[in-house]
Amino acid sequence: MNVKPKLVFNLDAYEKDPDIRKKENQLSRLKEIGCFSLSSERFYRRGGDEIKILVMPGQDCFPLDLNKQFAKLWEADIYAEYLDNMLYFIRDNKDLMLKRVSPRRVEVQADIITHSELLQVLKCTIYSKQNWRIFGTKFLGTFYLCLGRPSQKEVTSEASQIKRTCQIWETKLKRFLYSDTPEKQTLNSQLDEGQFYKVFQSKMGEFSVIYGSPMGARCNQRENLFTDCKVMPPQSFIDDNSGISEPYLELSWWSECSLNGVEEIHVARPNTSGHVEAIEKKLTISLITKNSKNWSINKCNNSMLHILRQICSNIKVNNPDTIYEFEYDSNSRDLNFKPCFLRNENTFISDWYRSMLKDRVIVNK
Repeated sequence: MNVKPKLVFNLDAYEKDPDIRKKENQLSRLKEIGCFSLSSERFYRRGGDEIKILVMPGQDCFPLDLNKQFAKLWEADIYAEYLDNMLYFIRDNKDLMLKRVSPRRVEVQADIITHSELLQVLKCTIYSKQNWRIFGTKFLGTFYLCLGRPSQKEVTSEASQIKRTCQIWETKLKRFLYSDTPEKQTLNSQLDEGQFYKVFQSKMGEFSVIYGSPMGARCNQRENLFTDCKVMPPQSFIDDNSGISEPYLELSWWSECSLNGVEEIHVARPNTSGHVEAIEKKLTISLITKNSKNWSINKCNNSMLHILRQICSNIKVNNPDTIYEFEYDSNSRDLNFKPCFLRNENTFISDWYRSMLKDRVIVNK
């Protein structure tokens, strides 16, 4: 049975509401609670097998020719993965993640389980021209939220190609800057394409939120200090109409770093032929100062929390078979939703996970 989408709210109306605009929403400091890795084939692994290390090339290596690096763009399909990796993490950390609330009931120690990519999208929504879709469900009192593939594309084919080029350049740049060991290999050596994730807990307003976040590389001198590398496209690629602008790219970098605790990034500005003359180190706080007239972190955080509240308040049924689909249209700035009460292709809470919680297993075997 087709269910007609219902309007959750309109972002223009939200921005005009003086009561909401005045409200300050508190976000706590991030608390790192664990980690996991994904292999190059996107298989889950416990621990930090896929940690990368930043090893900067010497001055004699510049300009870096990104064309000399072969990089197959691995388009990690986070949509197809739903929340599988976070469910595996909970399974492997039952004593940390589960609590017994009664002799016959166990719950996850969080109000929301999600991934950083979703929170980053929500932080940027108030300034973004990006459409998005979120799937949500509720199981034993906890909300599970993940990104779905948007039904409508919001950018032109030209803008998509520019974004793809920048992604390829960023992948190639990491081959120059990242290593699997503290000792840098030859520049053309194959870097393992696996990914290291940290898991964080944060208090966002009234919600205790736990999420996984992909990390860049560990700085060689400090054990738990991480950085990331980014590409700012040539000026000829910049197009405000497509969302590829310097302020918006820096907003996306800040929002990502605010969710994984990264305090500095390394930025390359390749020319149109793919040559990099220098790598600039930037503090993420400098992105805020530079863009004070372009975007506000308070607006980003407040609107993110408002959207989370709207999503969670509309997920009424406490049943993992019931999936709520939330669709945001950046043109109308409407957020609509529709529920599906029967198990379907987007049901993403696995049977083994349901059994684990219902069997009330807490201690790792």
